[in-house]
Parts: sequence; structure tokens; C-alpha cells
Amino acid sequence: MPPEPNPLDPGINPDAPSSPPEPADSHDPATAARAAETHQAELADRLASVEALATDLRQMLEQAEHSRAIDRELLAGGVIDLDTARAAIEERVASGATITQSVAQLRERRPQLFAPRGRPIRATTIAAAPAHPILDDVAAAARETGDRRLLLDYLRLRRTQPT
Repeated sequence: MPPEPNPLDPGINPDAPSSPPEPADSHDPATAARAAETHQAELADRLASVEALATDLRQMLEQAEHSRAIDRELLAGGVIDLDTARAAIEERVASGATITQSVAQLRERRPQLFAPRGRPIRATTIAAAPAHPILDDVAAAARETGDRRLLLDYLRLRRTQPT
């Protein structure tokens, strides 16, 4: 049996339709025309907002594609500091130069932003520590057993080893 509507709060009725009730005089042509005009105005407003959103999204996509093209050209040119180089390139491209020309000009004017030609770009160059078999054995034993004395021995040996 469905629950009875609450007489103190007639707005809460789970069996009520989700659309608003039709006006009592819905058969009146003037009322129907006003309702249609209101609905048409609402739809026109929604269409305008969706078109504005589509325009904004297109502009954002064009900017992202342009920025990606600049990044791709800079990375192909061997840039080291991408953010600084991108800022300089965007200024030149905004003045009418092509991306390729701008990268070439930037390489000539600010070579410190680019890696020397012929050398690969590396993020870090850390020299590998020379292998010490005794040190490695003590470290492995300390790691496997969890013995603090072995850990202290390892730290002591590491401190005394020449680098």
C-alpha cells in the first residue's frame, strides 16, 4: 500500500510526478503561448552558454596544441631548460616568426639553454661508487638479519673507506 501524502507538507509525495504540474488553465492558448515562449527563451539561453563554452574549449585546445608543438621542437633541438626556452620562443612566435625559426634564433642567441650538439642530454650524472666487496657483504648481512651491530659495522666501514 503506497504511503499517504503528509497533509502538513504536501510538497513531499514520493508518488508525485517529477515534472511540475500543468497550470489549471493549460487549454488556454495565451497561457500555452507564454509557456512556449518562456521555454524557447530558456533553450536559447542554454544554447548560447553551450556555444560560448565550445568556443572557450576550442581556444584552450588550440593553445595546448601550440604549446605542445613548441615543446616538441625545443626538445628536438636539445633544450636543457624547457620553461625558460618556451617563454622566449612564445614571445618570438607571437611576433610572427615560425617555431622552427625561433628555436634556431634562440640557439644562436642563448646557447646556454641547449645541450652541446652531439652529446646526449642526461638529467643527472652521478658517478657510480667503486665496488667494495667487504662493504657490500656487511651491508647485505645487516639488511638480511636486521642486526644493529652489523649496521653499525657497515656504517663504520663505509666512513673509513676511501672514495
